[in-house]
Amino acid sequence: MNTELLAQKRFHWVAPAVGLFALFLKVSAGFAQGIPEPPLLLYGAVVDNRTNTEILKTNGVLRVVFSSASETNTYTTALQFIDAKHSYILALPVETPIPNFQESPNHLRLKSSPITYAIADVSLDGQKLFISRSDPVVFKIDSEARGSLRLLNLVFVSPSSEDSDHNGLADEWERRYFGGIGVNPLGDPDRDGRTNLQEFTEGTDPKDSTFLNITILNVTPSKVRLAWESIPGREYTIEQAKGVFFGAPTVVQQGLAGSGGELFFEVEMGPSQQFFRLKE
Repeated sequence: MNTELLAQKRFHWVAPAVGLFALFLKVSAGFAQGIPEPPLLLYGAVVDNRTNTEILKTNGVLRVVFSSASETNTYTTALQFIDAKHSYILALPVETPIPNFQESPNHLRLKSSPITYAIADVSLDGQKLFISRSDPVVFKIDSEARGSLRLLNLVFVSPSSEDSDHNGLADEWERRYFGGIGVNPLGDPDRDGRTNLQEFTEGTDPKDSTFLNITILNVTPSKVRLAWESIPGREYTIEQAKGVFFGAPTVVQQGLAGSGGELFFEVEMGPSQQFFRLKE
């Protein structure tokens, strides 16, 4: 099982079309809730780094608290052994509010203006955890967050948060990916349209352009419409998988020629959840 392949950035989750259709019917019938969106998926490792030997934790209940200017949400999941580098997947429910309808409790909100959520607290069975300094502590919920993955590694001892060159990038992160500090935060060495600062805050590899940003425009009971910005002279491939850590993805379409503008592609939906990924 090639978990490294599936755990790369830019996989987007799409809920079962039949389930979404049923939920839309409930909303129209007057239930007090918003429109359900594909969840934001957190995944990563919980590592005990209190000794010289780091140990991957695979048991216990992980608790993550998100807060915005107007609300605080709490989510939990049980740790498990996924592979040597990952021990949890946590699905954060997302919805688009509907005017005059009560918002569902404990959901992240997708509105016309992005909402910023910060991770206020993380613990394992009541033991406080700390976020790896190279991973994000703030999440912006906008159209690009819909159905996306976010890597979040957690440790028992707080890592260094030093930013000695004051460029918004942690020294530890700069050394990991560039071999030293002084990196331009607005640079884009992998030419994937995301700056180094965006890659840092999103927990992605700034030098890996294999997988590109893709947007889910809409989902119908039978199809999903995907969109992305293209570059002339380049060809694109769309891959599909049934889960993040469940075997290699299959190729849906390849050889899609870049035009220099936005490209669109419709994919047939199956009865279960789907992940889609775009690469050159």
